[in-house]
Amino acid sequence: MAIYQSAHWQFRRGMLELLVLLCLLPATFESTMTKTEFYLLIDEVIEAAPGIIIGDESLSAILTWDSLAVIGFISALDKRLQLSVTARALSEARTVQDLVALASARLVG
Repeated sequence: MAIYQSAHWQFRRGMLELLVLLCLLPATFESTMTKTEFYLLIDEVIEAAPGIIIGDESLSAILTWDSLAVIGFISALDKRLQLSVTARALSEARTVQDLVALASARLVG
């Protein structure tokens, strides 16, 4: 009986350690994406066809870049890149390249 209890507690301890590790995974690994994927993310946020954003656009020229798109963009950065941007930094962005600069820490290639 003592051997069973010992094995049972070792199993429970192992499961607890695995649970703790799984909880730490999102904070441990940073997500990244390429610039092309980032442009596609913006396409998705502004509800445009994939490939519309190519990187040289002014945000004022994008008709669907509005307050709802800004909220969607902040949410997408948080969800997909685990990246937080301040409203102030985002309000100062004037071009797609400004948005790229905000996410540059998580963009590769």
